[in-house]
Amino acid sequence: MDKLFLTSLCEPELKSLFKTALSELVQELLKENFTQKGIEEDDLIGQKEACRLLKVSATSLWSWRKEGKINYKKIGRKVYYSKKEIQTIHQTSKG
Repeated sequence: MDKLFLTSLCEPELKSLFKTALSELVQELLKENFTQKGIEEDDLIGQKEACRLLKVSATSLWSWRKEGKINYKKIGRKVYYSKKEIQTIHQTSKG
């Protein structure tokens, strides 16, 4: 690991540095966790997008998660879904 000296950074620079590092870590964790399930990183969507595509409320989506009807991954406080799975559920509910 590279050494980093923070002696001459002001608060906004320090915040930016931490934000960048945290963002990179989250992306790495997402990729790692979803790759294990065979889900591509580009295939991830958040709860709002999933609700919009399925035309359901966040409460309905939460119920489906609790009932095991839909796969999800939670990292921190954010929930992610496979866009392909959401689209498949949407197609089967139509017809």
